[in-house]
Amino acid sequence: MRVMNYSAIASDETWESSGLLLGKAVNEVVKHLQLNPPTNITITDPQLKKIQATISRPDAQHQRMPSHPPRQSSFDAPPDYETLLHAQPSITDDIAIPMPTIPAQFSQIEAMGKSEVKALLDSEQSFREFAETMMVEKALFDLRDEIKEGNLEMARVNLEKEEDLKKLHASVASLRSDLKTSLEALNGLQERHKELCGPRDRRDLMRTLNQAKRQALDESEEIATEWVEGKSDKSVEEFLETFLERRTIHHMRGSKLEKLETEGF
Repeated sequence: MRVMNYSAIASDETWESSGLLLGKAVNEVVKHLQLNPPTNITITDPQLKKIQATISRPDAQHQRMPSHPPRQSSFDAPPDYETLLHAQPSITDDIAIPMPTIPAQFSQIEAMGKSEVKALLDSEQSFREFAETMMVEKALFDLRDEIKEGNLEMARVNLEKEEDLKKLHASVASLRSDLKTSLEALNGLQERHKELCGPRDRRDLMRTLNQAKRQALDESEEIATEWVEGKSDKSVEEFLETFLERRTIHHMRGSKLEKLETEGF
């Protein structure tokens, strides 16, 4: 954008002869634009002219895509001041950062003439040396150094806790391994409990009962054989008690098996 019709800065000669300082000239121009916003803005940049010409044609998008609604332009205007003023505060608004106050004007620059400002802008070294003398930059550097020292101290504290964190991690890993083993054992016991408490298959039950019946019969026969052959040192009473116990179990299991066969499937 080019500022026109301000006689004090119409040319380099008029500016030098007017004795007007840079800060005063900028202040007057900004004040005039705030009170009298421009209604006819002339775009001088060639690329911006092409973009403006494309956007300003009302039927350009319709001719390119007649069967679709026009797309929204990617060159959206920035939000105005009122929108930003009443915007909802972000999360970072709650973080208190002691930023230095930016002054509305800089007295050092206000006192400079055009030649001094030009010389300052043409020399990077001179500009850097001048900036270092300003209180705002000094405050920013102090804030930067304070943040760096805080980060360094925080990193040092974290490194000191590294060994404790490693031990804690190893302890947690061991507990997780024990928990996994315990859960596997619990799942096995639950499956066994479900198997024992649930209804059994009748054929499987009869097969198990028949094996137990035969086992009791074999044990009683073995006790009797040892007694007859004199291989047992038990008394008559002990022999009878042991033999009758195993033979009774054999007959009880036979009775249960017979009952299951009688009831059928």
